[in-house]
Amino acid sequence: MISGPDPSSLARQVAEIGRELPARYRLLGYLGQGAFATVWQAYDRLHLRPVAIKRFATLRGQRRSDFYKELAALSLLEHERIVALYDLRETNEGRQYLILEYCDGGTLRRAIERSPGPWSPQVVARIGYQVAQGLEAAHRLGLTHRDLKPENLLFATNQKLSPIKIADFGLARSRRGLDDGRLVGLTGSPAYMAPEQYRGQWCLASDLYALGVILYELLHGRLPFEGSPGELARQHLYEKPYISANLPRPWPELLERLLVKVPERRPTATECVIRLSAMENRLMGHPEREKALQRDMQLLRSTLRQLAEFGESAEEEPEEPQEEPTPAISPSELLERSREQLARLAQAARQPREQRYPQAIPASHQGDPAPLATAVTPQEEALPPSLASAQSLFSDASWDDGLTDEISADEELPLGPTHKQDTNQAGTAEATTPPPDAQRNVHDVFSQFGW
Repeated sequence: MISGPDPSSLARQVAEIGRELPARYRLLGYLGQGAFATVWQAYDRLHLRPVAIKRFATLRGQRRSDFYKELAALSLLEHERIVALYDLRETNEGRQYLILEYCDGGTLRRAIERSPGPWSPQVVARIGYQVAQGLEAAHRLGLTHRDLKPENLLFATNQKLSPIKIADFGLARSRRGLDDGRLVGLTGSPAYMAPEQYRGQWCLASDLYALGVILYELLHGRLPFEGSPGELARQHLYEKPYISANLPRPWPELLERLLVKVPERRPTATECVIRLSAMENRLMGHPEREKALQRDMQLLRSTLRQLAEFGESAEEEPEEPQEEPTPAISPSELLERSREQLARLAQAARQPREQRYPQAIPASHQGDPAPLATAVTPQEEALPPSLASAQSLFSDASWDDGLTDEISADEELPLGPTHKQDTNQAGTAEATTPPPDAQRNVHDVFSQFGW
């Protein structure tokens, strides 16, 4: 049976929900009311599962646009530690409905009210570990809750060791401007808000500050700061919370890091997952698992430190362009030397064929250059890279020593030992070499360039 603080108001809402939602959803009961929505328990007849229906106040203009932007990001979150979003509906009058996963165990706030006083470190470590898992999944997508508190942490079942889930993820921004209190425009609940949120700012580390407040409340049995909204703002901004020295290690260190005023000095969600898991294993009697997680923690710290050092060095010391090595010989000097050596080769090439190759011409062909062209066939060799580059330099140079007029087309400059063969009448081949002068000139070329 549906029950609530105002039966007449609830009855009116039941009638409106019956008209605005499809018949597949059957209302089962009233769960609670927040600053801008009421929550109902229902049953989905199509998928045969219990659901929670959140009915919002009518939103217009920019509020409606921000609402859908947040819900678009929320639809990307699929994690076992985050309440699942099943469906989103909007009426013609502009009223929004969220169809969410139903958690039967109630909120963490209700559990605190039922069991006041400090909780055991083992239970707190397990709760903190599961909440950090949900935050890690959301932070990977760049999403910030901005309103993490015990009212938004739900137990999945009524069992003793029930897993916990994060609700209302991403809805804090859509609340801006809806409240009529003195803290209009702030995102979050004053008792759990990070210092930067009081300045109208937030970041991923803001969720870790709220997690620190929740863990502090569970371990100490009270909040770190109490008072009016103005007093809470001053304390969160400037005062350091008292942390009991009776807490087992490393709880004091972890709480101090989570509640630090500077966001950059707080641990990440991933680091909290590792730390809290190690603490739970140690407190529950699993030393081997604790050691393995401690090693993962050290590796994570080392990696983050190296990444930070690499980023600082890249900003402070920009990479300077490397200078090209200076060549051992300047191009002008190389060209001058090449001209001198080529002139020597040209002088040797101007000698008559009979003087340059006395043994390469058979007696039957002396004086007749035409048969020589068919008898002597040069054997082509691939030039070494250094010689090929020098040859390209010669071809690009604009100078003329009259070689083109005095050297015939079928002649080659003796740049090295030749491997020409001539065939005599008996069919035997003899290897020939250039005269000593030509060999000496070739030696000069190779020695000059270090080849």
